[in-house]
Amino acid sequence: MIRFLRIPLLVVATVLTVTACNGKSSSNASDQSNATTSAQSTPAPVFTPRPPTPNSVYGAPVFPGAIVEPAKTVNLQGTQSTVLTVDDSFDEVHAWYQEHIQTELSHTTGAMTGAVFVVGTGKNQVKVTLAPSDPSDTIITYMRGPM
Repeated sequence: MIRFLRIPLLVVATVLTVTACNGKSSSNASDQSNATTSAQSTPAPVFTPRPPTPNSVYGAPVFPGAIVEPAKTVNLQGTQSTVLTVDDSFDEVHAWYQEHIQTELSHTTGAMTGAVFVVGTGKNQVKVTLAPSDPSDTIITYMRGPM
């Protein structure tokens, strides 16, 4: 039975190969020059500016130059969370938040460097968490809701 199937399979493979070869056109110098011309006329990529830094998130002030990371912003079971990044050191960002938000819940150094500030009370309370992501970048997370 395998012997009988082998012949039709060879015929199908041959037909497909011939059809594919006939469907292709040969290229010549003029075709290649047209391809070069069309590749050269491709417009330059469009520059998309980053969104401006918000003045506040959930009513809490935002470090100047911080960028919202939309893919990391969530709303889960009533708790809203917004993540921003900034190209400034943790120490610089931390000093700014100490000046603009006087209530600091915690501040750790060493392997687990970070700080948590709080703005407001009750349902309107916002926690602002700072963490270094490398020596010159800082991640800022704003959280509001039941925590």
